[in-house]
Amino acid sequence: MNETSQAIVAVKREVQLSEWQRQIQKRQEQGLTVDEWCMSMGISKGAYYHRLRKVREYMCQQMGVMESSHPSETSQSAAIVAIRTPPPKEKASIEMQFGELQIR
Repeated sequence: MNETSQAIVAVKREVQLSEWQRQIQKRQEQGLTVDEWCMSMGISKGAYYHRLRKVREYMCQQMGVMESSHPSETSQSAAIVAIRTPPPKEKASIEMQFGELQIR
């Protein structure tokens, strides 16, 4: 794909994500539930959450929090990284004391 085509694809994607972001923000401002909003827009809840995830990923990329996962934007392949967690010391106990929650 040449540079012009890549630029057009990138702009088109940004416009789409910007529109999705505007719609999601409007839904939140109106106080509609996801079900109500999806019904009024004629989309599934799965489509709504897909759009929400894509908008969040884009915003994270713009803030430098995460790398782009779009194949044309990166040449790195995904890798699975093991994360080791320390074994639990003991079961936590939860107590209420003077209206405050304490975890021990």
